[in-house]
Amino acid sequence: MSGFEEENKRIESAKKCDSLFYDGNGSGNAIEIDFLNTNLAVPDDSDYTEEEYLNDYIDLLARAGENDQDGWSIISRDISKATLGDKEYICAKAVIDYHGNTEFHYFARKIDDELMCIIMMSLTDNESILDFEKLFE
Repeated sequence: MSGFEEENKRIESAKKCDSLFYDGNGSGNAIEIDFLNTNLAVPDDSDYTEEEYLNDYIDLLARAGENDQDGWSIISRDISKATLGDKEYICAKAVIDYHGNTEFHYFARKIDDELMCIIMMSLTDNESILDFEKLFE
């Protein structure tokens, strides 16, 4: 196993899925809420940031796509800031080419020195990220 795979295995094993919601119509639209214990995920990096996590995760997705038999790929990624409710998150948007384009939006925010909240949302139809953000107003 490569260093990349070992590191991502450690990071992903330190993450706990709290909630997972699907829209129920088979479109693939979903919301997942996870929590990451950064002390377990990256014990040698006490300053592990939300942006580092999001880049690591998108890199992991890109590698998984390279190894997938259907050969999907990430065609774009963008990192910015977003506000959900009154909390500022780092937001990463990744567009994946897999039987058409699917947008994944990842929101990450450190809750304290050792816990990070990660919210993932996938959009496969004409839903808007702004509609999702309005749920937190």
